[in-house]
Amino acid sequence: EPIHTAFEVSRPVVSIEPAPLPTVDATPVIKWISSIGAASYELVVIRVGAVTSSYSVSGITSSTHRIATALSPGEYRVWVRSHFSDSSRSVWGPGVRLSIGAAPVVQVVGRTLRWNDVRDATRYEVLIQLEWTPGRYTDVLRTTGQLTAMIDLTTSKGGHYRAWVRAVRDESGTHYTS
Repeated sequence: EPIHTAFEVSRPVVSIEPAPLPTVDATPVIKWISSIGAASYELVVIRVGAVTSSYSVSGITSSTHRIATALSPGEYRVWVRSHFSDSSRSVWGPGVRLSIGAAPVVQVVGRTLRWNDVRDATRYEVLIQLEWTPGRYTDVLRTTGQLTAMIDLTTSKGGHYRAWVRAVRDESGTHYTS
């Protein structure tokens, strides 16, 4: 009697491309390469270190999806798999990292306070304080509508300062921050 064995050939892993960049947008758009013959896709987002999903959706019929529920600032992994009309599906791939609420990196260059642009930020909130006695500070600049990633300090008097910069995304009446 012939020996036989049952087996299944897995569908190819869905490739998320381009990998999402760090963003202040808590509802980013995830894009992937379409699978030939796929009827729909399933997307899962899990916070790094968590065991349950932060966001999941199935039945997506395009190769892009905007996350519909705001994610809290933090580090996540995102996976997509394809579903086919014959009830088969692709396996989950390695996923990609997604950073929400990325903070700007602040530095002083000469007499200019600079920070990197944060993807999807619509503005920056900046606070600069001057130390007027040891351990006591006073605000010298507080702005909530800074649009550029630099502030000229040439008119500031000498002394010890500290600064905070927060990226903000304004979207449909909601404010996402770093």
